[in-house]
Amino acid sequence: PGGAPGAPSRGAPASSAAEPCCASCGAAGATLHCGRCRRIHYCDTFCQKNDWRSHKARCVAPAPAPQLDAFAFVSPACASCRGRVFSADDVARPWDRYRPCCGSYQCERCERGRATGQGPLPPAPCPRCGAEPAANDAAALELCRARASAGEEDAIYVMGMTLLRGLRGKQPRPEAGARLLQKLVDVLEEEDASPSYFIGAAAYAIARAKSEKLLERPRKVAPLLRRAATCGHVRALHELAGMHEKGIEVRKDGREAARLVELAAAAGRAGKRGRGVAAAR
Repeated sequence: PGGAPGAPSRGAPASSAAEPCCASCGAAGATLHCGRCRRIHYCDTFCQKNDWRSHKARCVAPAPAPQLDAFAFVSPACASCRGRVFSADDVARPWDRYRPCCGSYQCERCERGRATGQGPLPPAPCPRCGAEPAANDAAALELCRARASAGEEDAIYVMGMTLLRGLRGKQPRPEAGARLLQKLVDVLEEEDASPSYFIGAAAYAIARAKSEKLLERPRKVAPLLRRAATCGHVRALHELAGMHEKGIEVRKDGREAARLVELAAAAGRAGKRGRGVAAAR
């Protein structure tokens, strides 16, 4: 719109767990957002023009991600032993070892501790809240959706990934999933915000979806990868190193690439010695 620095962009309708409202008229289901700050939503360009006089004073582009001077791999904490659920080498999928009842996780070692040698055991109650496992995918999704609507980071991430990639029998809705995940990434822009496993995983997921052209209007992925690495995502660190090595989106810098690779390798060595960081829950 005239005078506005951020042209709007449009996505698919949001999921019920993250239905944005128009900043001008208040209607739910706003599918445009300010192209500069990316935080404010509108029904259409008419509403955005009407709101610009009010919005422009607080319309600020996201701050650049901080320089990575140090790195520590972060994983969810096991509800039983408080250790890390995933290692730096794991490809962690969103529903792996996850309990949607309360957002808890259990590591493979603690799950193996229930083995009897007489065949597989039935699913155990949640190690944190004691709830029985969800009866089916639909029940698990309903539990997760309710907690996402309540603002729980773990559930927002899992529901966002479910929509983005089409998990648990859902049809893929990449734009709707990305909007949910972006809610977590935007948390880092808030005052006194702390990085977390789920924010990093969300930033990495959006970056991968953009690289794979699952999302419309692709933007640079390097800032998202840097934010993910700031939150302890080791694969994001490796991909950033590759971008510096080839000069993709960032300056070509072999020394910076080698430094990032060494940060990732050090995190992997620390993890094998049991010195990773388990995300508090």
